[in-house]
Amino acid sequence: MFPPSNRKIVRQDSVTTVIKTGECIYCHQDGEVAMPTPAFIAWVNGEFIQRVWPEGSVGDREQLINGTHDECFNKMFPEEEE
Repeated sequence: MFPPSNRKIVRQDSVTTVIKTGECIYCHQDGEVAMPTPAFIAWVNGEFIQRVWPEGSVGDREQLINGTHDECFNKMFPEEEE
């Protein structure tokens, strides 16, 4: 399941894992997300990311899942004004 071909572990210690998330579909730049190593291990082992890393931002969690930066996602799907 993990890592998809465009995801790589940049560095890891007992506290933090930094993951290169690959090319964003909007800006075509790579990204990185740092997350707690225990949460990373649980996620890799099949737990839902929102369950193991609830304190992570929605943008960071989505970037880990689909590679799109939060800022780029917001440009692609701006909130509609009412």
